[in-house]
Amino acid sequence: MAIKAAILVAIMSLAMALTIAVEARGTITSKLWRAMDVDFSGYCSDESIPTGSTYWTSLNQTLTDLIQNTAYANNMTYSVKNGGDDVSAYGQAQCFNMVGNPGMCKSCVEDLVRRAWRECGDAIAAMLMLKDKCTIRYQDSPL
Repeated sequence: MAIKAAILVAIMSLAMALTIAVEARGTITSKLWRAMDVDFSGYCSDESIPTGSTYWTSLNQTLTDLIQNTAYANNMTYSVKNGGDDVSAYGQAQCFNMVGNPGMCKSCVEDLVRRAWRECGDAIAAMLMLKDKCTIRYQDSPL
């Protein structure tokens, strides 16, 4: 029994620290994790937002729009682009199994946006998901 527990701990540790290569404008190294909260998983790009970039403003507006509009969008799926052609933030959010409950959808998206700021910091792209509840993603290129 102790061996099974040790193997499980090792697998969970490996899953939380897994580094993968992702194709996006060339190959970049990215972190993929699964938090101890078994219903939460996410990805943060290793590419950082440059200091002083106007992308910060575009990203902040994009994430705010996702919080405000996803619950009321058709099929609770919302996509948005903010910023100019040179520096834009693209975002998308979707809620699952929440028909008739826009407040629950808004809370779920808001929770993932908070987690994105906390977990991904200055990552230029991220994708986060609460299993069977909602998902968000954002990046600096069209979705």
